[in-house]
Amino acid sequence: MAIARLHSLVRTPANRLSSAILEIIFGLVDKMTLEWGVMLVCKRWRRLALGLPELWSTVDLMRGPVCAKAYAKRAKGLPLAIELDLPDLEQGDQVSYALSNLKRPGEGDLLRSHQIERLFIPVLPFIATWTSLHVRTPDVLGMQAVLSICAKAGGTRALQSLELIVSRSSLGSDFVGVEQALNFENEALERVVLVNMAWQWSPYALGSVRSLSITLLNERTYDLPSYFGTLVGAACLQSLTITISPHAVLNVPDISGPSIVLPFLSHLVLNGSIPPTLLRLFNTPKLRRLDMNLAKRTATPRLPRGHHIVDLRLEGAMPNIRLLQSLPELVKLEIGRDIPGRFLDALAQGGGDPEKTPVAPGALIPFTSIFEKEEETMCPLLDTLTLRGCERVSRETIERLVERRAGSLRRVRMFGCEGIGLKGELRRTGTWIPNKSKKTSTDVVVVKPPVPRGPLPRRETDSGFVVVGRQLSGMVNG
Repeated sequence: MAIARLHSLVRTPANRLSSAILEIIFGLVDKMTLEWGVMLVCKRWRRLALGLPELWSTVDLMRGPVCAKAYAKRAKGLPLAIELDLPDLEQGDQVSYALSNLKRPGEGDLLRSHQIERLFIPVLPFIATWTSLHVRTPDVLGMQAVLSICAKAGGTRALQSLELIVSRSSLGSDFVGVEQALNFENEALERVVLVNMAWQWSPYALGSVRSLSITLLNERTYDLPSYFGTLVGAACLQSLTITISPHAVLNVPDISGPSIVLPFLSHLVLNGSIPPTLLRLFNTPKLRRLDMNLAKRTATPRLPRGHHIVDLRLEGAMPNIRLLQSLPELVKLEIGRDIPGRFLDALAQGGGDPEKTPVAPGALIPFTSIFEKEEETMCPLLDTLTLRGCERVSRETIERLVERRAGSLRRVRMFGCEGIGLKGELRRTGTWIPNKSKKTSTDVVVVKPPVPRGPLPRRETDSGFVVVGRQLSGMVNG
């Protein structure tokens, strides 16, 4: 009675909503809300939801073959996104998973490798139209079983996004012998995420990939040439993310040979403990942005060859000051909460005369006298500085930095820096003007140059004589 009463209270206002609004709402809810909420409110909502095949195109195989078959039928031929997250077990070296009954997950049976195929049976007829595949297994053997199932079914020809994740608790080594586990005859694959496993196929299968993420988290030995050597075929790669745990044991590749050219790589993200010489393996002529979040007590890695980084964003532990010396073209700098103020002090050193600092990135630097000793300035083109919750940076540090770089530093942006007094407007001289407004929005400090005053405009005549107003002239004529 209570459930019936609740449905009657919801059904009346629900029927007053237009179908267009309901379609937008249905597209925002999660799968459980869609099944246990939307489908049970009223028949109109159910018919409308079943008439939207895009709501059912994402299939979670862990919910059993019955649910997967229903989703594939409701998708009505649309490309499917397949997800499989097998749970972790203590006996991670065996292909046995504590899953439940296939029709009712959660209660008890052991599912072995040949039973994993039963989870894929409802969606294998549509494997040629898969656009996304997300697989997470507790060990390497489970991943090999999943990929073998896909290979026997004909391969994923239209795949655009691929995520292969081996559990962090797995201690097994890399596996081989799955060269033909997936089919990459097309050029549709654009995004690849690999966690605790290497690329198992031809390097040239990465030819169309634009975004690649490699994560190594386990406490075991990784042979880095097998993980990063395959990037030789990533000709279209634009974004690369590398995450390495400090507990991982690494076999660093030899960088004395020819480097791997990534001609279109523009964004590089580094997380954790990166080997100092790993990035020297690459040549990145188009690299413009670098995001770095280093672990504590980690050496600062050397930058790739041929880079032209203009945007640097730092989080986590403070890198070595020498990093700034290798960024002569840096224009934008963003530092996070844990970066200390002495990192900015290095930018305030050198370049004692503000007039010799270029006004803009494209401006010329005035010539110096032959008798004058030229002081080296780190990042002479720095234009924008962003502070995000920097609790270890004092106001005096920012004032000193702006004073020494009065010619180039034009904008200081601050997010959550009220605790250290960084609030208000910063003049070119480095003095702070308190902000009187009570708004708690993000502070954007713009260092504005003095506005030159032009000549006074003339008064409706070229002779310079005083012109009589219209009212007065009208009275005289009258």
